[in-house]
Amino acid sequence: MNQIAEQIRQYILSKNPEISTLDNSTDIFEQRLIDSLQFVEFILHIQEISGVTIEIETIDIDNFRTIDALQAYLNSEMESAIA
Repeated sequence: MNQIAEQIRQYILSKNPEISTLDNSTDIFEQRLIDSLQFVEFILHIQEISGVTIEIETIDIDNFRTIDALQAYLNSEMESAIA
């Protein structure tokens, strides 16, 4: 999962060349690192790198605010898929 977190970090950094680091607890929406127009592209990227299907209708935005929250969400979804 750390590899996925790092890929997410690199994706966000690539969209925001004015910053060079991103902490796992940084609120990416509050800091305006991903805006509403970029969010769909962000979701598609997460699906691609994680293999987890994210249903747009059931998204809880709090699961995507930080890399830590996103990691927890993806872990939960992966565990549910296995069970």
